[in-house]
Amino acid sequence: MSSTMLNLTMEWLMVAFVALLLASQVHSEEILYEHLISQIQACPKECHCPPSFPNAVYCDNKGLKRIPYFKGLPKVMSLRLNRNKLANGGIPKNVFNLSSILDLQLSHNLLTEIPVISSGLEHLHLDHNKIKSVNSSDICPPGALDDYFDEKGPRLRYLRLDGNEIKPPIPRELMMCFRLLRAIVI
Repeated sequence: MSSTMLNLTMEWLMVAFVALLLASQVHSEEILYEHLISQIQACPKECHCPPSFPNAVYCDNKGLKRIPYFKGLPKVMSLRLNRNKLANGGIPKNVFNLSSILDLQLSHNLLTEIPVISSGLEHLHLDHNKIKSVNSSDICPPGALDDYFDEKGPRLRYLRLDGNEIKPPIPRELMMCFRLLRAIVI
């Protein structure tokens, strides 16, 4: 094969390679776009799901009495439901037991009990509600007290309960359950 033929073949291979790279880039952008559109379409109509942070659902100041349906957003990491009219009856029993939720904000509502939470939750804001007591067996995920050294135990690091009717002391079981707890505001 002549060197001219070899050079032409190499040039065509380079052109084909660049074309393939460009095609895969366009395909990746299409997939990302479709993902963002599906996230926006799955966002509850009562809420706001910012495209810049597609794993967040903001439902603050909406006068909500019930939790909106958001199962179409399987990877919700931050859920804000502050300043609504949510009472215990408006919250289905295991709605917050999603392993993807890291930050749950339910401040300034009408809650009298602490809802069931996921062991993966890291930040829980329940301030300014009507909670009178903390029952460790209700808030602590099942099995969390069984093995103190279990690395898969509850991940809660920040708990805010101020503005409620809770009187100290905090139950010792709560501190034993949430061993990673760094701040508790009462």
